[in-house]
Amino acid sequence: MNSSSYLTHSLYPKIRIWCGISSIGFNLFLPWIIFFLITFRVIPSPGESGRTIFLTVLSYFCFVALINGPLDFISGFFLEKKAGRYSYSSKQWISQWIAGSFPFVILQTVGGCLLVFILHKLSYGFFSGILLLIIAAVVVQRWHFFLIPPLLKKPYPLSHQYLSQLAEELFPLGLKKMIEEEMLYFYESEDGVSVNGGSIGWGNQRRYMISSASTALLTPRELALLIWRDETIIGPQKMRKHFYYSLIYCLVGLSIACYLVFNMLLPLLWSQWFLSISLLSSWFFLALFLLPSYSRKKHFIADAQIITHGVDKKEYSALLKKLQTLNSTEDKTSTLIETIFHPIPTLKSRLQQLDRL
Repeated sequence: MNSSSYLTHSLYPKIRIWCGISSIGFNLFLPWIIFFLITFRVIPSPGESGRTIFLTVLSYFCFVALINGPLDFISGFFLEKKAGRYSYSSKQWISQWIAGSFPFVILQTVGGCLLVFILHKLSYGFFSGILLLIIAAVVVQRWHFFLIPPLLKKPYPLSHQYLSQLAEELFPLGLKKMIEEEMLYFYESEDGVSVNGGSIGWGNQRRYMISSASTALLTPRELALLIWRDETIIGPQKMRKHFYYSLIYCLVGLSIACYLVFNMLLPLLWSQWFLSISLLSSWFFLALFLLPSYSRKKHFIADAQIITHGVDKKEYSALLKKLQTLNSTEDKTSTLIETIFHPIPTLKSRLQQLDRL
């Protein structure tokens, strides 16, 4: 096995996981550290003028982004480039990273300034929190889910023969609508080897995005099975329900944070602010234990539905093995790492479920 192959199949998934753990740990503990430093007056508390508030909040989130940047660069560019997953330059990667991070820094800064308003107006804290969440949810959803997909990815000219064969496979699966309403959108993948796809958008703008590597490396039958499986996992109704659950989870977390901060009666505004950020960071860290488990459960359900609908078990098992090879998925992982971080079940656990069906 050459070095690139070893890096792809062995080191890459492990290092990527540990870079993610490092980033999460930094984002979780940094606000707690600053909170204690300000509360016990180890460092001075910033001023409370409008200009100082804005610059302080902006500086904090820019600092967080800059610390996470090198970890993203190691796992998202350096290792993937060494593994031969794409060929564009570091300058292109950095420009794309900045373009993707900048809107969220602005969103966090606006949210952070609104949180200062919440702390100033204690009696209106809960209702201001709801307003903050609605604004954040709408902005994030429009940025990632509501934009017209062609604006997000460069289109890929799929051959008429492949599309016709794909349609023949989709029609018996009850997905004729996806072809007739042109919901399938094929885009130019950046690495040429990773099989990627998924539903994006809402209502009439919803599309199922499919990378060019998927059509190059999968047969129309295999791709049709993946589209069918994904539609049972993240169809429009399920995606909407997931959004509502996420919004409720955010509201509960903000309510708990507001209650604790307001009842502690901390004398310094920035002690209150960093305590709020710390509590919210901890609350969303808790979601890491819930969301991957929820996602794995959905994959198990979708796998079972495919078999109960008449797809040959050996055929589907072979497809899962092929996907693991193409996407360089880690062969083995610890139970702890899988439980906390992996939204997709391991191949072994999925095959074991198929054997029990």
